[in-house]
Amino acid sequence: MLVVAALLAFVIGISLGMLGAGGGILMVPLLVYVVGLETKRAIVTSLVVVGATSVLAVVPHARAGRVQFKTAIVFGLAGMAGAFGEDASRS
Repeated sequence: MLVVAALLAFVIGISLGMLGAGGGILMVPLLVYVVGLETKRAIVTSLVVVGATSVLAVVPHARAGRVQFKTAIVFGLAGMAGAFGEDASRS
């Protein structure tokens, strides 16, 4: 089952990477229905995988000077504020 999950994850990553889409949206169902993880654990696992992949992928671009860190920080902080704001409004 793990081999099937790895193969499906590879196919998802390659196809969505070529299309410029994020693979996290398809990783959660794969982890839930193929691997058998509970939903919350699948969401966290997907976020860790996407985050780690993003960190590794930015290194060569940063070395080549193609990353605008100020813009990334502004967008990152805005996204975090929105996420925390939404979470606080549910309390």
